[in-house]
Parts: sequence; structure tokens; C-alpha cells
Amino acid sequence: MNYLGFTKQERIVILFIVCSILIGGALKLYREKTDDSIKKHFILFKDRKEQIQKFKERSKVVLNADHSSQTDTATHSIAEPYKMRSNKRKYADLLLGKPKININAAPIEELIQLPDIGPVRANQIIEYRKKVGKFKHIKEIMAVKGIGRKTFQKIAPFITVE
Repeated sequence: MNYLGFTKQERIVILFIVCSILIGGALKLYREKTDDSIKKHFILFKDRKEQIQKFKERSKVVLNADHSSQTDTATHSIAEPYKMRSNKRKYADLLLGKPKININAAPIEELIQLPDIGPVRANQIIEYRKKVGKFKHIKEIMAVKGIGRKTFQKIAPFITVE
């Protein structure tokens, strides 16, 4: 029986060539995909490695600033925010002499000054304001995810709604 006028040997050769082309194309696609994913993982690993290195350098600066008796101006300016974040009482001390923060209008910089409120929580407060509207009472701030009764008790003396 002749298929398209080819003999059995010719059909086998044609089948071999077609299969070789298909397998070669599939291998090429697989290698390209694998190479791209390996490159992406390497780039991500490299970026992560750089971030870890930067963090270690900043940590050394902060630790040196905490344990040294001399106050280098460059070290002090870098280390100061880290010291303040680690000691929440300093926030309260800074805010005692200032007027209360209006949580309905305060920008992120003012909200971060509140005890136990960092950049993430401050953004959540701002997003909550945008979605729900202004706070009517200061207790409504507890509706923001992550602000519970304990956090509210810490920030209550420093906030107001107007």
C-alpha cells in the first residue's frame, strides 16, 4: 500500500525527520524558558543579596552609634531614625508638647510619629479614610486593620478628629 506515492522506507525517513524537527523545537523552547527563569532567579538572588548587604551595613552603623561615646554627625543622622523606631517612648515624648494630630487630615509623616504606627499602618489609615470617609470619633480608628484596643490606648492622647 502506497501512501502519497512513498515507499515504506521513504515514509520511515520522513517520519524520522518530522519527529526530529518537533523534538528539536520543543527542546529549544524548553531551554529558552529555563534559561530565562534561571536568569530571573539569579537577578532576584543578586538583588536580594545586595539588599541583605545594605541592611547589614546600616545595622553596623546603628550598633556603632549606640555603643560609641563619640557622636559623628554622619553616623548620628543615619542612626537617629533607627533609634527612634526602637524606642517607642521617644515618640510619646516628642508629641507631648505638640498639638494633637487630626487623623482626618494628617499626612503620612505626622501619622508615623504616633506610637506603634509605622509607614504601613499609616498608609492603612489613609486608605481607610479614602474608602470610608472621615472619622467621626477617635475610637473609629480601631476599624483600621492592625489597630486594636492596646494600640488605640497608646495613641488616643495624641489624636483628635476635626
